[in-house]
Amino acid sequence: MKRIAWCCLLALALPLMVSAQSKKEDIAQVKNNSRLLYGEGWGATQKEADQHALNDLLSKISVSVASKFTITDEELNENREVTSKSTMESVMETFTAGTLNNTQSMVTARKPQWGVMRYIEKKEIEKVFEGRKVIMDDFVRSARRAEQAGKIDDALRFYYWAFCLLKSMPNSNAVVMDDNGEKRVLKSWIPQQMDDIFSQLEAKVASVDDNDIDLLINYKGEPVGSLDFRYHNGRFQSNLVSDKNGMAHIEMQPGFIQKNVLIDYEYEFRNRTQQDREGLGMVVNLFKVTPFPKAHQSVAIGSKKELKAVGKEFQTAVEEASHATNAVAVK
Repeated sequence: MKRIAWCCLLALALPLMVSAQSKKEDIAQVKNNSRLLYGEGWGATQKEADQHALNDLLSKISVSVASKFTITDEELNENREVTSKSTMESVMETFTAGTLNNTQSMVTARKPQWGVMRYIEKKEIEKVFEGRKVIMDDFVRSARRAEQAGKIDDALRFYYWAFCLLKSMPNSNAVVMDDNGEKRVLKSWIPQQMDDIFSQLEAKVASVDDNDIDLLINYKGEPVGSLDFRYHNGRFQSNLVSDKNGMAHIEMQPGFIQKNVLIDYEYEFRNRTQQDREGLGMVVNLFKVTPFPKAHQSVAIGSKKELKAVGKEFQTAVEEASHATNAVAVK
């Protein structure tokens, strides 16, 4: 009877023993495969263990691709530790489980802790960055459409975000985009597009009433459709101001007697990066702000004759905006 019971127990245990042995062999096969990179993680839950495994894999990917990056210490946000390793790890941290969709996972343990292994073929690593290239190209196309529509705030935003994504990619100096048959080297082309936009923005004072000032802002000689900026009010920098249809109203500090208004056109839009695509906010915050001197403009407060002339332009912009609003309402 005992012999029968022992045989029954052995029959029940044997599949478990075979399964455990098979699992060990699978783990060893992954670890010993030179064509793979893997990461391991442990945690109280499978989700926690998987996240640790993903982080471990990202760390190993960062080492494998470090030589392909051209990020300099000067480009890093000064609040971060400036070392090659921390730079690459920071870049790879901007990729999440959602973007690393070409990895595979394996549960390696369940008790007393969950164990998970994440792995990827080395030849697939380039595809990790291809998704980011797709988003960057889409930003560039969106910027061009916005610029053509006079939505300069969106044009600057999309160009700058594309530029930040570009810096987080390997071989960024060699990344090109096909532009109707012409190859654009984006590392120099994107800043050039932004500089061109800043060069064609012209702000003028339309009226001054004590501390209140009306501004007329044109792009390529026409009232700009939309644009965001900050200004110095005589004591400190203002919050973000939105210009619509070329018109903006600002308020200076009492006793303001300067002859110029200092304007800074907005192009980072960091507060909106968290609302956009996965990892964008982390990428934008990883790097120092790229300076664009032409984004700063000193606007002279003209003579009475000049104010009168600009005031007429401003009034025309008001009327055109009103007609456009009425036309939309009628439709």
